[in-house]
Amino acid sequence: MKRSHSIFFKITLMVIAVILITIFAIGLFGVFLIQFHFPLNLPVGIEHYINFIIKEIGIPPDRAKMEQVCREQGLGIFYRGPEFESAYRFPESGKHVRYSASESDHVSYGFQRGTLFAKKETGGHVIIIAISVASREHVGFLYVIALIIILTIVLSVLNLRIRRLLKPVHHLMTGVTRIQEGDFSYRVPVTQSDELGRLSGSFNRMTQLVSDMLVSKDQLLLDVSHELRSPLTRMKIALEFITDPKAKQSLAEDLNEMEHMILELLETERMKSEFGKGSFSMTDIIALIDGLAGDYSDKSPGLECRFPGRPVPLRLDKMRINMLFRNILDNAFRYSPPDGPPVVITVTDGQDSVKIEVRDSGRGIPEKDLANIFEPFYRTDMSRSKETGGYGLGLYICRKIMDYHGGEISIESAENKGTAIILDFKKTDR
Repeated sequence: MKRSHSIFFKITLMVIAVILITIFAIGLFGVFLIQFHFPLNLPVGIEHYINFIIKEIGIPPDRAKMEQVCREQGLGIFYRGPEFESAYRFPESGKHVRYSASESDHVSYGFQRGTLFAKKETGGHVIIIAISVASREHVGFLYVIALIIILTIVLSVLNLRIRRLLKPVHHLMTGVTRIQEGDFSYRVPVTQSDELGRLSGSFNRMTQLVSDMLVSKDQLLLDVSHELRSPLTRMKIALEFITDPKAKQSLAEDLNEMEHMILELLETERMKSEFGKGSFSMTDIIALIDGLAGDYSDKSPGLECRFPGRPVPLRLDKMRINMLFRNILDNAFRYSPPDGPPVVITVTDGQDSVKIEVRDSGRGIPEKDLANIFEPFYRTDMSRSKETGGYGLGLYICRKIMDYHGGEISIESAENKGTAIILDFKKTDR
C-alpha cells in the first residue's frame, strides 16, 4: 500500500502541519509585537510630525486651530504659557508623565497607558501632544487573542479532517449492530483506500459470506424437509400392515414426531417467503389460549390460567400462534415434575402491549445456555436423547413466529427452579 494512502501517515502529516503553523504564528506575531513597541530613540519622522503640528497651531496656539487639528488628527494637546493655559482632549495622566529628551529640536517623549506624549519647551511656552498608540501590554493581549483564533481554526480543521478519516469506524459500529440484530443486508460504505477502507471492504465480504452460509443452511433444511415427506408417507402406509400393536404404536409415535418436525421447518421457511404470508385477523388471545388449555387439562402436573376478566384482542395468524403455544406448553409439561406445581399461563393486558408468561417448575436451564436457547438445533442436553427432549427446533420456531408477528420472546430460567417463557405482543388495529 502506498504511504500516502496510510491513515497513520495522514494523521502524522496533520500533526506536523499544526506544529509548523503554530511556530509560524508565534514568530509572526512576535515580530509584530517588537515592531509595535516604540523605543525612546524615535525616528526623525515622528519629530517632524510633532514640529508640523506645533507650527500648525502656533505659539501661543490659536485655540480654534488647536481644536480643529485635534479633531482631524485624533490628538490631544496641552499648552501652558505666560499668558494662559489650555488643553483639548488631553488625558489627565499626561501631566504626570516622565519624559526622556531626544537628540534634536528640544522634544522629549514619554509613554503611558498606550499613549505617546511629546513635549516641546521654547521661550517659556510648553506644548505637549498626546498620540494614542498600542502599548506593549495591549499588543501582547492582541497577540494572544490572534494566536488563540488561529489555533482554534487550525484545530477545528484538524478535527473535521480526523472525523472524516475515522468516519468508517462509525459505519463499522453501525454494521456490527445491524448484523447483531440479524440484518445481513447492511453494507459499510467504502470511501477510502487506507487501512479503514480495506477493513470496511473485508467487513462487507465477511457479511456476504455469513449471509450466503445462512441462506445455504436454510435451503438445506428446506430441501431435506421436502425430500423426507415422501418416504414418511410411504412409511405411514407400510405401518398399517404391521400386526404387532406395541411396535405399531412406537413406530407411529416416531413418525408423527418426525412429521411434526418437518412441518415446523417448512412453516418456518414459508414465513420468510412473500408467497407464504398467513391470514391475520383480530383474535381474542384469551379465547385462543383457553381453547388450547383443554388439550392439556388431563396432563400432569396440570395447567393454571390467570386471565384478565375481559377479552384481549390482538391481530394474529391463529394457525401459527397455535403452533407457538403448543411448542411452549409441550416443553413446559415435558420438563415439569408430574407431582410438582402446575404450569401457569399469565396474561397481562397493558396499554400498548400484551404480555404473556408461561412458567413451569422444572429443572431449569443453565445460565451458560440461555444465550443460545433460541438457535436452531441447540439443546442443553447434547446427547439428543428422546427422553430429554426433541431436536432443538421448538424455541427457534417460536422466535420466528414472534418475529413474524412483530413481537418479542424472552426467557428467564434458573436451575432447579423452573423456566418462564415471556411473549410480548404489540397492540395494533391494522
